[in-house]
Amino acid sequence: WHSCGASVQLFVAIILIDGESLFEFLCFATIVVINRNLPPRPSTIIFHLSSIAPYFFVHHSHRASVVACPCVNTPGYTSFSRHYRDGVDLNRTFPGKEDGTQSQVFCHNILQKLIRHFNYHLDLHTASFGRINSYYVRADMNDPEVAEMTWLCNPQIILHNSGQDGTLRGCATALGIKCLTIEIGNPQSVQTRFVSWTYAGCRRILDHLGMYSLSRSTITPQPPNRANVALCRGGYWMYTKHGGVLEVFPNVNSYVREGELIARVKNIFGNVVEEVYAPVGGGVTVGRSSNPVAYTGDRVIHIGIVHDRSLPLPEAGGENY
Repeated sequence: WHSCGASVQLFVAIILIDGESLFEFLCFATIVVINRNLPPRPSTIIFHLSSIAPYFFVHHSHRASVVACPCVNTPGYTSFSRHYRDGVDLNRTFPGKEDGTQSQVFCHNILQKLIRHFNYHLDLHTASFGRINSYYVRADMNDPEVAEMTWLCNPQIILHNSGQDGTLRGCATALGIKCLTIEIGNPQSVQTRFVSWTYAGCRRILDHLGMYSLSRSTITPQPPNRANVALCRGGYWMYTKHGGVLEVFPNVNSYVREGELIARVKNIFGNVVEEVYAPVGGGVTVGRSSNPVAYTGDRVIHIGIVHDRSLPLPEAGGENY
């Protein structure tokens, strides 16, 4: 599709498992932008995919395939940046443009030459630099099929939203693809517990789709923890009003009560310049900042608004980053 300034094509590893065989191959083309793809992400995702792939055996009668892309933003990966080489966040650039900027052309190609051929899409992420995440899923829970796939992942938290303009999930959903985003914890680390949970969730989804049987597996077809999953009807980030040294107190996947002190900002001399309290209604900690150096307007904590399951979910809103 595209080449770099030296007229050399980029390559991306793609794992393909089809109804007749199991094999891996390298595609020497610019398939480069499945997600935001921070440098720490591929270390988590590659470990995850290498754990999963050997166990995929697709039922022949379904003539289905599983396509796994461990790392697609190779320029970002090799330069230790979440952005593409033109400084743009790819997961805010979809659907891209055929004749646009570098990042727009890449997003256009990945959407038109790869993603649009899918029926289902699992977008694997981790947190960005300076933040940590729970094991959670972002999905439109008013779509019955997406909702079932989400519950099969058995996450700690479900964040009900529709995606937003510019994201791969939003564009894939608009094309009729059943899509959800799985957040597998922290950057720059492989959290084996979260990886194993994601592995089990992916296998449950394949079993649900009739592509892979769990009949000989120790993984239960239905997740064991549904009653304890925090289903959130929405979520939001809180931001600092002053710069300084930031300390955030709640752990991820912990509940905060209304009025609870959740963060404190001090100046370089140790004087408190700001205290952050949980807003009305409280909620559950989806993610939070782990970087003590904060500027005015930096992220503090990502709070999910817990839904009362006796009530219907509202229409899915856009994501709050």
